Amino acid sequence: MNSKPSDANGIKKYKKKAKTSKSYGRYVKRLLKTIYPEFNLSSKAVLTIDSMINDIFERLASEAAHLCRYRKSRTLQERDFKSAVRLIYTGDLANYAVSEGAKAVEKCNTKFTNKQ
Repeated sequence: MNSKPSDANGIKKYKKKAKTSKSYGRYVKRLLKTIYPEFNLSSKAVLTIDSMINDIFERLASEAAHLCRYRKSRTLQERDFKSAVRLIYTGDLANYAVSEGAKAVEKCNTKFTNKQ
């Protein structure tokens, strides 16, 4: 027996798979619950925040890749992302984002070195 569905003419039909996209809604809700347990978000608010996060990520990733190509390197480095953040954001927001990113990288590096 043929496991693939077909129509009356014998032409095989395939089901289209739904596109899977990364959603940060679960993490946004979890973060909100840890800070403000009494608040809740609507599904439209979660979609808006998710869209904003994806947009920020795309802008930072494309700018960092552009800087990497400009340096004629094939490897994205921490300094590429730092420079991308400083180019996209300005002033105190850029400084705060760079310092928080440096703390996250340092925390990750200490966890990695402790495992070895």
